[in-house]
Amino acid sequence: GFVMRLTPFIGALACLGLSSAAAAADLGGSLKDGPILAAHPNWSGLYIGGHVGWATGEWDGSLRTAGDNPNDVWDNPNQSYDFDGWLGGLQIGANRQHGSFVWGIEADASWGDLEGSKEVFTKTEAVSWIDDFSIDAFGTVRGRLGVLVSPRLLLYGTGGLAWAKTDLKHTVVDDPLGNPGVTVKASADEYHLGWVAGAGGEYMIADNWTIRGEWLHVDLGEARYHAVGMQWSQNQQFDTPVATDSITNTSLKFDVFRFGVNYKFGN
Repeated sequence: GFVMRLTPFIGALACLGLSSAAAAADLGGSLKDGPILAAHPNWSGLYIGGHVGWATGEWDGSLRTAGDNPNDVWDNPNQSYDFDGWLGGLQIGANRQHGSFVWGIEADASWGDLEGSKEVFTKTEAVSWIDDFSIDAFGTVRGRLGVLVSPRLLLYGTGGLAWAKTDLKHTVVDDPLGNPGVTVKASADEYHLGWVAGAGGEYMIADNWTIRGEWLHVDLGEARYHAVGMQWSQNQQFDTPVATDSITNTSLKFDVFRFGVNYKFGN
């Protein structure tokens, strides 16, 4: 469940905190006069960086055939499509430090291999829909507010707006006489807009470099997918456009677990 998905992230933050404490104990005050790390590092300033991670989520929608009442076609028109995959991306932001508190704003964009697939049969089981869903890209614009538990370790919360560009590949298979064949191949692209919230930890390994681990929960608003494509017969394409099937009231939610590195400009 959700708690199990959080376990690796919580463990990573705990290790980050323990490693920073151990480093401070081993090195004592010797770092204060070193050429790399200052005694009182400055978190204020503009930064850029990159990240890699993993996401898992759910895409929910109501199946509908044009001109038909969904309840006349489907046993259960309301379906959930699970998906997961790896991702990578870039972020840019700015911080302002006041004592032990750090706040700022950040924008990011991610791309990756986030996809899932499902086949759903009509009541007669003579026709099925095979839908392959993927997230082509997503991003956020967030505020951040954190507290320094040590001069170099920042724990923070974050929240703001999120968006995603998605792709649906739609295949209809008809099996009226025990000889299944593709009758429609279509696709639909959509954009979702919603909100994001999460938490993370960031550690300054040098005066201009930080590493971080973070969890984000993304909850995106509804969109309607209207599949447009071509008719097929006995697995051969016809040059006949079709736009008959749609998935409505579609919502998208997923959790992101990622690690990143940032370079901060200035001292």
